[in-house]
Amino acid sequence: MSGNPPPGMKSLIFADCLQILKCELDLLSPTHLIMLAGSSWYEPFVKGLIKCWHPGSCLNDHFAAVELWDSYCAHAWQVQIPGKSHLLTIIGSEHPQRKAELPHIKALTSLIAATMTQAPE
Repeated sequence: MSGNPPPGMKSLIFADCLQILKCELDLLSPTHLIMLAGSSWYEPFVKGLIKCWHPGSCLNDHFAAVELWDSYCAHAWQVQIPGKSHLLTIIGSEHPQRKAELPHIKALTSLIAATMTQAPE
């Protein structure tokens, strides 16, 4: 098949993909994660990670910033990974294919700069 997996397949693999991502983040301990996929793809992962690390917490509790670019938005959330001394900033934005590059780059770098100066919770 070509293109994205159908919704049924997407729901079948989500839990495993979320667990793999969580393990990678625990192991690599990055300060920033950038997800370029569109909100219907990245938001379930952001919500899932937050739920794993902070049960009872929601997406809005960790919202850090938003940047507009063209007719799109890039969002940032910050979350403390248990056992880590720094916050993880998760940035979600549209897939860049066939979109203006410069406004997207400016939005992403602005979010990174804005979240680099915020102190841990």
